[in-house]
Amino acid sequence: MKSILYRSFLLWCIVLLATACKKVNDNEGGADQAPVINSITPDKGPQGTVVTIHGHHFSATAGNNTVKFNDKTATVTTAGNDKLVVTVPKGASTGPVTVTVNGKAATGPVFTYTFGATVTTLAGSTQGFADGTGAAAKFDSPSDVCVDDDGNVYVADRLNQRIRKITPAGVVTTLAGSTLGYVDGVGGAAKFSMPRGLGIGNGGIYVADETNHRIRKVTLGGTVTTIAGSGQVGFGDSTVTEARFYHPYDVCVSRYGSIFVVDEANHRIRKIRNGQVTTLAGKYEGAADGAGAAAGFAYPTGIAVGPNGGPAYIADGYSNGIRKLTFETVIGGVLVDDDTATGIPVTKVMIKTLIESTGGYVDGPINTAQIGLVYNLCVDAAGNVIIADGGNQKVRMITPGGQVTTLAGSTLGYTDGPGASAKFNMSGGIAVDKDGNIYVADTNNHRIRKITLE
Repeated sequence: MKSILYRSFLLWCIVLLATACKKVNDNEGGADQAPVINSITPDKGPQGTVVTIHGHHFSATAGNNTVKFNDKTATVTTAGNDKLVVTVPKGASTGPVTVTVNGKAATGPVFTYTFGATVTTLAGSTQGFADGTGAAAKFDSPSDVCVDDDGNVYVADRLNQRIRKITPAGVVTTLAGSTLGYVDGVGGAAKFSMPRGLGIGNGGIYVADETNHRIRKVTLGGTVTTIAGSGQVGFGDSTVTEARFYHPYDVCVSRYGSIFVVDEANHRIRKIRNGQVTTLAGKYEGAADGAGAAAGFAYPTGIAVGPNGGPAYIADGYSNGIRKLTFETVIGGVLVDDDTATGIPVTKVMIKTLIESTGGYVDGPINTAQIGLVYNLCVDAAGNVIIADGGNQKVRMITPGGQVTTLAGSTLGYTDGPGASAKFNMSGGIAVDKDGNIYVADTNNHRIRKITLE
């Protein structure tokens, strides 16, 4: 009898142990425990790289694991409780790897994404002036570019005193401008004086007409008008006809139609809206973070607004590198820059340093990375800040996660080809189209270059 009871008890223990083990195994998919990432191999590479993630509490069912590289979703090809094999998605950028199982997430090491960049020349050859296709066209020290939704690139052809247009096929025509001077008008009847920066929006191209100390607008049909600036050198907020600028260097247009101006020699960021020019930030030369007039700039040279209306990023040429401008008012998670669109007044903007200019060259986390003299910048649809690092002859990217990587460029010169072997000569303005292609005003090479990311 005892033997029978013993055998029954032993059988009950075995069943209980098996049930417990099954529960443990079932839980290893993350039902009760958050996943853990121990390591990733390899930790760098381009899109399509196969990465093995080692850890615990993953799901053995591939579809139950969500793996992201810097917020880009990867394809899970093999899954186990302690190992996942995934393929790096296109455009992942550099940032941390995350694994989510049953709503519970783990953040792992940083994966360094290598962009497959190819640099080509869209248009231009030797210094001069000529309309034409590709290398038959000529520019003279182009200083900035912007691009429309159809892929047409507009160029501030600085020493030719003209605004040029390049089609996606590389056909160059003159949109407006002729000889040095100041005249509103149509096409060749208009005159500029050292047009420097460009912005696009509101049905036209906006021009920082530097030594006319005015902001001009060129319609897509080539009609030039003055939208702000009296032409007198100095500083003064007022109506658009009475306001004064001092070497306006760059412009951009917000999603609400406001026009932001980098007023270089006044060390300020100005705003044009509803017939008035006001100052958003800055007052005296210097490097200071703060609100509005408490912030300091030192000859800022470029500005771009991020997706969804903000924030704005500023190339503070001779001071602290890249500055970030955020607006006080947030509506539905979106930073807004004026009260016309929302009915809520914006009373303050904040300036913070994103990354300081050291004159060096180091990729990596933003707190240890080094950049050179940045002339201009742009922001892509994913919020990556793309900078023309003229001091290092490179085009670089700062991800929203705070990682700095090099997209293209090596030493000073002129070479098309793969990103790491391409060469630039004092790249100035920079723009990105809706497909992520980057355009560079390669100033001293007198060419417009295109960077295609794979």
